[in-house]
Amino acid sequence: MQKGQSRFQLLVFYLFLLLLSACSGGSGGGGDDASGNAREGVRILHASIELAPLDVYSSISPQDPDSGAIAPTQRASFMQDVFFAPALRDEQVFSITTAKRPDNVSFTVPVDQDQLGRLTVVVFGDISTFGVRNTSFFEPEVEIPEGTVGIRVIHGVTRAQDIEASFNGQSVDAVTFGGVGEYIFIEPGDIEYLIRRKVDQRVIASGVYSLEEDKAYTFLVGGEVEYFVSVRPYLDLP
Repeated sequence: MQKGQSRFQLLVFYLFLLLLSACSGGSGGGGDDASGNAREGVRILHASIELAPLDVYSSISPQDPDSGAIAPTQRASFMQDVFFAPALRDEQVFSITTAKRPDNVSFTVPVDQDQLGRLTVVVFGDISTFGVRNTSFFEPEVEIPEGTVGIRVIHGVTRAQDIEASFNGQSVDAVTFGGVGEYIFIEPGDIEYLIRRKVDQRVIASGVYSLEEDKAYTFLVGGEVEYFVSVRPYLDLP
């Protein structure tokens, strides 16, 4: 009973955060283009509903001269909007920690001097059953056909080994748990999405987002089937 109450309170809390994010237009690091995305930087896509907010620290971030503290490069909560936060092109290690607890490191991502472009870190899974997992990758160069919008799917929802998705009726290949799908390119505007669990074709999420042309987006699917599933587009390329 107490576990059920705790999960319900957690759900209410995250629904409040998602509503607040939607009303305020999201949050994230500053950047070099009109979208707020840095041309070189890092972002956390947080898809685990049971996991606390996370901070990312760089090993080469300067210390505050007065306090000696190091400010996080970015903070991310479950399914909240984030941008690529600026980071220096240099050899470094990004540490992903519990928010406001820089000593509580969950995992690290080392980066060579010549690697940094746009680094995406995805956190998914849960604490109680499957375990919290992560994957990271550098964003590929994407050629967006003129007058279209690029869309791909990242699968971070638990209790679904594979998911299938369609956007305005155009299907994408199934994506496995923790996987990153390939981009498809369709006409921009109001995009109706439908997400199914592949094994039983159960619809786990649907809705509409308005997307701009000549941009590329990741649709992150997070949460837990039969509890709460959230879908949000994140801007990959301006």
